[in-house]
Amino acid sequence: MRNMEGTDRSEATGHPGRNGNGTDEAWREREERFRAEIERLQDQLIQAEKLAGLGTLVSGMAHEINNPIQGILGMAELVLDEKDQAKVREYTRDIVEYSRHIAVVVSDFACYARPSAREEEVAVDLCERLAEAVKMVRRCPHFGHVEVALRLQPLPRLRARRVEIDQVFVNLLTNAVQAMGGRGRLELASEAQGGMMDVRISDSGCGIPQSLLDKIFDPFFTTKEPGQGTGLGLSIVSRIVTKYGGTIAVESEQGKGSTFTVRFPLDNHREEVAMEWQDPVTADENQGRVLVVDDVAAVRKSIRTILASAGYEVVEAEDGEQAIGMLEQMEDALPIDAILCDLRLPHMHGAEAIAYIRNRYPAMPVVVLTGYPDVELAVSLMRKGVLDFLVKPVLADELLTVIKRAVGQSVMRKDRVASS
Repeated sequence: MRNMEGTDRSEATGHPGRNGNGTDEAWREREERFRAEIERLQDQLIQAEKLAGLGTLVSGMAHEINNPIQGILGMAELVLDEKDQAKVREYTRDIVEYSRHIAVVVSDFACYARPSAREEEVAVDLCERLAEAVKMVRRCPHFGHVEVALRLQPLPRLRARRVEIDQVFVNLLTNAVQAMGGRGRLELASEAQGGMMDVRISDSGCGIPQSLLDKIFDPFFTTKEPGQGTGLGLSIVSRIVTKYGGTIAVESEQGKGSTFTVRFPLDNHREEVAMEWQDPVTADENQGRVLVVDDVAAVRKSIRTILASAGYEVVEAEDGEQAIGMLEQMEDALPIDAILCDLRLPHMHGAEAIAYIRNRYPAMPVVVLTGYPDVELAVSLMRKGVLDFLVKPVLADELLTVIKRAVGQSVMRKDRVASS
């Protein structure tokens, strides 16, 4: 079609796909870029809403950490002056238990706070994620004396980003607890029926006026006081649920409470795929040379003490560059049998150092020990040949089991080379 000047309209407007000169493909490419940009902005919006609500969770986490830290400090001071070995062991066991508790709290928080855009879709257990969300919200000061009743039936797994499902449940649970003012009954139920998986969250709170029920999922709509909410929470929840082919509905009566029902289609689920593990190989004795790479001196000292007490020789490096240099220097005279490496290192990130080491020394057993629990990174590194992925803090027995396996692989490799 031509305009009054006689120019083809598709040329004048730059609109592709009308003149048969290959511009259909260009239009599709622009459309794909546009969709990718929309998805990126949606991920940023989801993360922004999550971060807006982290303040309440942080205050609860501080309480959960400060209490056991007080216990650790008190027990450690008692150990310094205690002569009775039985009491020393008792105090030490307490310190271990307090430390485990802190590790769980930090791990839960770090997993929840991580941007969902970094996660791939996996097979998610909805009941498990709901229980974990309850743990997160229970730590908040406003949880008070809320009674929790569980009526959870096993559900097929949902293919989704785990942290996004966490965000849905944490948001709904937080709203429910706030509606009850710290006192009431929270009922959680799940069931599969009619080709759908249902998760219901019911509270005995103040309820929502009928006139507002049609608006609660609208962006920026909130019934909370100024400064107590972004108005994006339920809108984001609805967007996430819809993203995975689900629906969310609410029933409420003023003065009696509300029930939110999240529904996902059964045909979205996937069976969980187990990772392929190599048969464990261990050395007959704890003999071998282990390179420990960590930028924190206290961590290196504790690991060196544990490994040395079990019979291993320990070599230390503060960063990836130093570790690579030591490997090259000791390659012939005093070869390394296994490497225990942190990820967040100065100068060269641990993942970069590991990639270099695996490329130059493909048979070298490498174990990751990091303070950041990242399931996707763990799977990625292990697919690239990393033997195991440990998250700090790690117990001595667990550390020694993994190191023994790593050194054992190195010993068997040397034996095969020697006999060939």
